[in-house]
Amino acid sequence: LKLNFGGSMMGGGVCPLSQTASLGEEVCQKWKHSAPSDMAASLTFNTLQVQMVRSPLSHLTSWDKAGYDLGSCATRLGVPCNVRGHSYPGGVTEVWNRYMQGYESAADSHDNVITVEYERLVLDPGSVMQEIGHLMGWSMDGPVKIVGAPAKDHGEPVGRAKAVEKLKTMSYLNQGYIASPANQRSACSELDSAMMHKHMIPLDNPRSYAADCSA
Repeated sequence: LKLNFGGSMMGGGVCPLSQTASLGEEVCQKWKHSAPSDMAASLTFNTLQVQMVRSPLSHLTSWDKAGYDLGSCATRLGVPCNVRGHSYPGGVTEVWNRYMQGYESAADSHDNVITVEYERLVLDPGSVMQEIGHLMGWSMDGPVKIVGAPAKDHGEPVGRAKAVEKLKTMSYLNQGYIASPANQRSACSELDSAMMHKHMIPLDNPRSYAADCSA
């Protein structure tokens, strides 16, 4: 966002914004692993909440590399997780299900909440920037600027070119514990199938998140 809309438009404030702030005046960042219920509780009329989601088996392999608040429960299936005061007895698949359900509920009940697929941001960043810019009242100066380098320095990150390749080839299905066919079947039996069918990966031949479980 800073790269495309200018640092002067990014306030870096603390969420939620004050009630006197106008939409588009400032951007604040909530802790990225906050539970959807916690995020919705602090949502104000002048805040745009952008929720990023990701295809489940790809997400599980990412958590396996860098689990953040999930800790050791991210490294295998079926281990109960406790994240910032919330319990997920079913482990990482329950975390994915409940976060996705919470995001959908927030988007359905608030006009100022949007959901962005990670895959769309990687494959079509211009459309994502335009959508956010429109809602914030911002305009881009020239064509979209794309960050090609890895976004972090831990957890074996990859740049955009490698991320695009992984999405096209589905090579993430061959990583970590998800590489095991038995683990894939187990994870897929626990994941919210209806939710997976709602989200698409915008390739030349689009596929839904559910395609992870039928590859």
